[in-house]
This record gives sequence, structure tokens and C-alpha cells, in this order.
Amino acid sequence: MVYRLNASTIGKRSKEILDDLIYEPVIHHVFPNTLYLEADGEMIIVTRKDNRSPHTINTSQDSLNRSFQSYVKVRDKVEVDDSYIRVGELEIELRDAEIYTPIEIVKIRDVDDSLEKLFWKGLNSIMILYSISSSCISILELDGFREFLKNVVYPFSRRNVEAVKRIEEYRALLGLGGGFTPSGDDFLLGFISIVNLVDEELQVPKIVLDEDVLFNYTNWVSGMFLKYAQHGLYDEHLHQLLTSLSLRDEEIFTDSLLQLVRRGHTSGLDISLGVVTGLASIIDILKSRGLTEKLIKDVLNISL
Repeated sequence: MVYRLNASTIGKRSKEILDDLIYEPVIHHVFPNTLYLEADGEMIIVTRKDNRSPHTINTSQDSLNRSFQSYVKVRDKVEVDDSYIRVGELEIELRDAEIYTPIEIVKIRDVDDSLEKLFWKGLNSIMILYSISSSCISILELDGFREFLKNVVYPFSRRNVEAVKRIEEYRALLGLGGGFTPSGDDFLLGFISIVNLVDEELQVPKIVLDEDVLFNYTNWVSGMFLKYAQHGLYDEHLHQLLTSLSLRDEEIFTDSLLQLVRRGHTSGLDISLGVVTGLASIIDILKSRGLTEKLIKDVLNISL
């Protein structure tokens, strides 16, 4: 018996991938409410959850709410045409789906007191949430994370731009920690996203990790998230958080941070910490406020 669902939204990037398919997609991972598809070397997420992104297809809820694992297994091939995705007895109607196209985020062109205020507000909230987290091992306790802060983040904040170009330093952080997307990857996702949002005229270098580094040192899904972030493709909650920082909008910042930190066991927290750590670096590079040193030494208790 066919189990049919309707797609409510389809990310712009997902639609482009499906429209230009060369090879038949396959299932890469299956969870009760989410599928990860590999399509021509790209990733498409099919999920019942409401967090949209350029590479996600969101389906509506239904009264049966049956687990995708009842219908689909890893490496199953996926049939696609203009109106549906079908894998086994699971069929997802695409015809009436709204295309999700996020608004381009305005680049960060300067820093001011309001941006510093958002840094402290975000950092304080994140540290409180880490203190009550049920995670067995926090990223804050991992040696690879602490070394990355000392060897990359701190020198970068002191205008040593070569520090963020040393690929060997990223290898120790990629794949570090537990979870479907490891904690080290989540931190990097946030850190890279905010640093790469700085306007090119300010001469803050972009962080770009080659695909052979990403996919040799972490899992495929996490590597794809990092790849997309480097190209400015974020999920809705991270997109809103970055937008709030660009616009210095405290209300949106608070709301989007609260949405993001709920993700996974600590994935949202780790991403958020990456964002505020990158923000501290940016402020220090442009204004020499010493925020990165305070974050590392006074808040995280790491010796420099």
C-alpha cells in the first residue's frame, strides 16, 4: 500500500537539483521523520520537520505519521519526476509545494557597540544552556576544540589571517565529538558562516575547506552542511540568526537563537557558539576590543 505525503515547501536548491538530474538519487540515511538523499553528488533532505532550507523538502503532517523507516532503507533508489518523489511504497507529491527562496543576507560592513552587545547577550545565553545540557561530553571539554581556539581563533582575532588558512588545524576539529553531526563540525559551521558574511572590502579572509578535506575527516551529511554553508546556503534558523546580526536586530537575534539552540542534543548550541566566537574575532580584527581573549580565558577557562 502506497503511503502518500504532500510537500509543503521545496528549497530552491533542491528544485534545481531535481530539475537537472543526471543519475537516479539514492537514500543515504533514514530516520523516522527525515530522509537524506544523495542526488548527483548533492544532498536533499526530505523531512516532516518545519525547518526550511535551500536543500530541504518539507512535507505536511498527516494523521498516520508513519515512520519513514517502515518504507525506506539505505541505498534504496529514488524515482523522481515533475510531480512526485517515490521510493518503495513512499510517495511525496511535489506539485503544490511552495518554493523556499531565502532573502540574501546583507554583508557585515562595520562593527559597532550594538554588535558587541549582541555578542555578550548571545554568549551569556549559550553558556547558561551548556551548563544545564544533558550531553555526556560537551564540546567545551574536548582537547581538539580548545586547541583550535588557541591555534586558529585567537591568532585570527589578532589579525594573523594566515591562522584560518592552516588546513591541518581543521582536521583535528572535523568529526570531533558525538552526534549525527559531530560537535566540532557544528561549531565550524557557525564559525565559518559568520566569518564569511563579512564584506570583502574589509579584507577579512573567507574560510574555504576543500571537499577532499571535508569528506575525508567527517561524515557525508555533516560535510555537506559545511560545504553548503561555505556557499552561503543555510537552514532557516541559522539564516535568521545571521540576518539579525547583520541588521543589529536584538529581537530577531533572541528569537532565532532560541530556535537554533533547541536543535539536537547540542548541535544548535555548538553552531551558536561558533557564530558568537566568529563574531568576537570579527569585532577584534576591526576594533581590537579583546573579546576573543575574554571568551577563551575568562569564559571558557582556557589558557593562552
